[in-house]
Amino acid sequence: MSSVRNTVMKATGIIAVASMLSKVLGFAREMSIAYQFGSNWQTDAYNIAYAIPGLLFAAVSTAIRTVFIPVFTDISTHKGKNKAMDFANNVINATLLVSLLLIVFGEVFAAQLVRFFARGFEGETFALAVDLTRIMIPAIIAYGLTGIVSGILNALQRFTAPALVGVPMNMLIVAGVFTLGSYYGIYGLAVSALIGFTSQVLIMLPALAKTGYRYRFFLDFKAPELKQVLTLMVPTLISTALSEINIMINRMLASGLPEGSISALNYASRLYSLPTGIVVTAVITAIYPTMSQASATKNKQQFVSALDTSLRTVSFLVLPMMVGLLVLATPIVQVVYQRGAFGYSETVATATALFFYSLGLLSVGWNQAINQGFYSMKDTLTPLLVSLGSVTANIAFNLLLVRSMGHGGLALATSIANTVAAVIALFLLRKKSGPIGLRSVASSLIKCFIASAIMGVAAYFGWQFAAPVATGQLTRTIVLFAVIGVSAAVYFGACIVLRVEEMEFARKMVGRIIGKFGKR
Repeated sequence: MSSVRNTVMKATGIIAVASMLSKVLGFAREMSIAYQFGSNWQTDAYNIAYAIPGLLFAAVSTAIRTVFIPVFTDISTHKGKNKAMDFANNVINATLLVSLLLIVFGEVFAAQLVRFFARGFEGETFALAVDLTRIMIPAIIAYGLTGIVSGILNALQRFTAPALVGVPMNMLIVAGVFTLGSYYGIYGLAVSALIGFTSQVLIMLPALAKTGYRYRFFLDFKAPELKQVLTLMVPTLISTALSEINIMINRMLASGLPEGSISALNYASRLYSLPTGIVVTAVITAIYPTMSQASATKNKQQFVSALDTSLRTVSFLVLPMMVGLLVLATPIVQVVYQRGAFGYSETVATATALFFYSLGLLSVGWNQAINQGFYSMKDTLTPLLVSLGSVTANIAFNLLLVRSMGHGGLALATSIANTVAAVIALFLLRKKSGPIGLRSVASSLIKCFIASAIMGVAAYFGWQFAAPVATGQLTRTIVLFAVIGVSAAVYFGACIVLRVEEMEFARKMVGRIIGKFGKR
């Protein structure tokens, strides 16, 4: 049991640190693009072209990775590692074949794809989006191979390389902004993005070679293991595709709004996804094995305890981040993006989207944690139905709010849809598994909300007091970090006063880490 716990904690640490590094570099990428190109019709075209390969295949890649690991592990355990590698090659070759077909389709019908996903594009914007789509459509291969190779490595307990795939990608795009982008404009940026996508696969190849994997052409569509993967991945594929469709619906509607609306939503979503990309991912990675074990052994008490821990920890960590983004949206966007061609008007547009996106941040975290409960019970259909409900709600509220609120209404609709999904998922999980200890979760949530509200007041008045000093970019950055630091201290202090159990757990964990390093 101790070795399993150590493995989980090590994997969680690797994923959290790598995710944070990748996110930081992702911000550097967006800051570089904002500096060099601003927020205009060219960046709108680029963002649509950048998203199309992902929509065509990212969902497939995620679904394959989700179901690949258990099948690969089962084959390796019962038939040997060589058979498992044959299975991997079969999946890789089938994926390559499908990818090539999709690339041909995308190159031929690029104009129709742009017309479908960005109905408001006309003239130069439309023509540029078509050109950029044709440049970036080969990224489909990288999407597919990245999912499978990372699945092989994770199944063999190799976590470092898969966790770091975003690092070279973002670094190469940043470099491309100031090299190819300087010489060839937005076309150079598109080529840099394609190179970045390819690097995700290349960085994992040395680690893959160390596992003993050797590529060989092996394609058998009648293999029962391949059929099993295809059967298991259908609900996950549709659910993942629905999430991508949600994003594309926002962009489709935003394409008919004033210039720069799509870019504002894109820049804001990068900031808003930071807490979930780092904190929530780390939490559910650590909790999921416990949930799976509890479901396999039908240990209801252990399952409830794991779910309780997951929801409470997400609330404890995400709520203050959510309130911080709401209160400090404008100065955060100024510090991260406002420089070069990205001016104050772009800051206001992006901060508006960030504010409304952030309202649903806790719901996103809860929904991810709840979905792990369903997946641990081998139920992939219920999350699919919840995703369908979320898309329906998103479309309805988009149409209701976009006319009166513009791109801010699209962001608010996303938050409402995420909240609807979290409530429905929680209700269905309780119905499926019985009582899940919501009283203790609600008690902790209320305490964390009070502490976050106190922190929000401190952050608001702290920034109002210090803002006159923050006249330049450097001073604004220093002041913002100081306000965030003081606000965090206020939050943790309030949690101590309110006796939030997660705060005591965090204090003990920090104490252990300090004690460990103190002995060295």
